[in-house]
Amino acid sequence: MKIYQIINSYYLIINKIKGSDYPSFEEIQEHLAENGISISLRTLQRDLQNIRHEFSIEVIYNKSQNGYILNTETSSNFKYFM
Repeated sequence: MKIYQIINSYYLIINKIKGSDYPSFEEIQEHLAENGISISLRTLQRDLQNIRHEFSIEVIYNKSQNGYILNTETSSNFKYFM
């Protein structure tokens, strides 16, 4: 995958999580598919890890809500990425 495709994928993931209340993996997967990107759960997990390490944006999985949320308190670069 080319670098702009990777960054676009990261942007779509963060944008979906930011714009929804605890989106599930399936909702994120569907959002990416609508934009021509196919991912597995493991790929999403790796992407979230890369987003955390490369951009200091932390995404947390909430088991009780069965979905993801941005930790804006610890994500110092969030406003610059978006």
